[in-house]
Amino acid sequence: MKDFFVTGNKFCLAKEKGITLIALVITIIILLILAGITIVQLTETGLFGKAELANQKTRYATAKEVVDLKLLEIQTDCAMKNEDYTLIKIAKEMEDSKEITVQNYRFENTASIKQGLTVISEALKEQKILKEIEVSVDKYPEYIFLIGQTCQIEKVSIDGKYDDWEKLLEFAEIDKDKYENFEQAVQDKDVIKAITTSKEAMDYLKNSPELFEIFMANSDVIQDLPKQELELEKNESVENEPYYTFLAKAGKTYLIECWGGQGGNYSSSLQGGYGGYSYGIYKPTEDTLLYIYIGGAGVGHIANGTANGGYNGGGALNKTWGDSNERRATGGGATHIATVPGLLSTLEEYKEKILIVAGGGGRISRKC
Repeated sequence: MKDFFVTGNKFCLAKEKGITLIALVITIIILLILAGITIVQLTETGLFGKAELANQKTRYATAKEVVDLKLLEIQTDCAMKNEDYTLIKIAKEMEDSKEITVQNYRFENTASIKQGLTVISEALKEQKILKEIEVSVDKYPEYIFLIGQTCQIEKVSIDGKYDDWEKLLEFAEIDKDKYENFEQAVQDKDVIKAITTSKEAMDYLKNSPELFEIFMANSDVIQDLPKQELELEKNESVENEPYYTFLAKAGKTYLIECWGGQGGNYSSSLQGGYGGYSYGIYKPTEDTLLYIYIGGAGVGHIANGTANGGYNGGGALNKTWGDSNERRATGGGATHIATVPGLLSTLEEYKEKILIVAGGGGRISRKC
């Protein structure tokens, strides 16, 4: 199309605008070739795969953090209220959560139950023992976290599969196609190194019991990993009970594990609940003094009397019950590590200073 314009008293014809059809076709072909080269380069260098893997790692870490923080919140709340930290308590709190869904309840000698707490209450009335629950985070439904009687995450299912060794190698950025099974993979020192230096891989491994057993049993290189005995300084708290301190160095990475105190026993064959277990990775940005309070065991076989719970918040017996044939026990205390001193019950206003908590075991009651 041609345009006209006026200059002085003359009409002038403008030059034709745009490009010819042939030039346009050539330009499009060149652009397609360049785009194809770019896609091939991205594919061959694995950038697409690395981006997807990074996304998976982020989703997994975020989902597990949501569940871990909820468990920590429940543990802390129980310790501060002098209540027992039990799987039933966790189930009730999880049901009330706005971001976590309880997928399944499993009782001993009973099939899975998917209904809510109404059905669970009926099962408990029949004295069925809750064995484990499965929960998921609403934003990340591909991950299912199994919480057992230790009151901690014990297994993780990814896309409906527990103990997925191929997913573990993916988290460690190892080519899984080089190995027929996990037993073969852990004979490779490079695999061991990659797993132990990947936070997501180690986290998933610790929540995959079958893989963890294979990892420890078949990997001679594990014995060569650097170990360090931590020097703890013993102190006395205001209640004349001991606590410990440890100076965590800036830039170093620490794997922290805690076990709560066991509940009091009725007898050698009828024991109180085991204390909870927690672990986490801690990497301080500056030298930080950690305060470690170790939960005490509960007192057992008490005949109609009061008794204190285990040190650091164990459930106590605060009144008599008038039945000389009944024996009771107190709950175990919590173990916690914080960046400020004090028993767990005194840290209500310093929850952000608490690094990790392992709840105490439940108490027991039974007639002779």
